[in-house]
Amino acid sequence: AESFRFVAAAISMQRDRTVPETGVRGFTSVVVTSTSVAEGKTTVTANTAFAAALEGSRVLVIDADFVDQELTHMLVGSKTPEFGLSDVVLGSVDLSDAIVSASMEDAGSVDLLSRGSGDVAAFDLLSSPKAKEFFADLGNHYNLVLIDGPPLPRVAYSTTLVRLADRALVVVAHGEDTRASEELRRRLDIIETPLLGYVYNLAPLRPEMTLSVGSMGSGRSRGGSPDRAEVEQVGS
Repeated sequence: AESFRFVAAAISMQRDRTVPETGVRGFTSVVVTSTSVAEGKTTVTANTAFAAALEGSRVLVIDADFVDQELTHMLVGSKTPEFGLSDVVLGSVDLSDAIVSASMEDAGSVDLLSRGSGDVAAFDLLSSPKAKEFFADLGNHYNLVLIDGPPLPRVAYSTTLVRLADRALVVVAHGEDTRASEELRRRLDIIETPLLGYVYNLAPLRPEMTLSVGSMGSGRSRGGSPDRAEVEQVGS
C-alpha cells in the first residue's frame, strides 16, 4: 500500500541525514513499539520492511517478541525456524544460518530472524554484552533492521530491547488515549534511544482517498487495484 511506502521513504530520508549537533550520519536498527497490544505494530513492521525492500534496501526483520512470535507466523507460517536470535547471540550458530527468507508477491523478500531455540530468559539474553555486540554489528550486513517486540509499557524486557536499537518508531492507533502515548514518550526520553517518529495506524479511510487511484501505484505496470492502507502518516 502507498502509505507503507511513505513510511519506508521517511525512514530512508532520516537514515541518510547527518545530525548537525553531533555530525553523526545514519542508523541501521529501528525498534517498532507501541503502548499496548492490538495497535497493528507487527503488521506495520512487516509491511514497512517489504516497502523498504521494494525500493532496494537490504532488510532484516527481527521477531523479538519472545511470547507471541506473531511476526514469524505472519511471514513464514506456523512452522517456527529452527534457529534465531537467541542462538546467534549465544554463539550457537552464525547469523547466516539462522535467518530465513520471507517473500511477498510483487514486493520482493526480506530476511527474518525469529526468537530462536535457546532456553534463556529474554532479559538475560538482551542485557548481555554479546547482545550489544550483535546489534552493533548489524549495520555491516543490512541497510535497515526493523525489530518487533512487545509494547514498551507492558513487558519489562522491552526497555532493554529499545536500548539496543539505534532508533525507536512508535505505532499509535486511531482512537488511542493520548495520555498513554505521552507516557511512552517519557519512557523513551529516560531510555535515551532517539525517537524516529510516529506511525498513525488504523485510521478510517477518508472519502477523498477512494476517488482516484491514479497516483497511488508504485510506478510499475501491474494489474489490480492498490490495497487499502492502514497507515495514515509518519512524522517526528
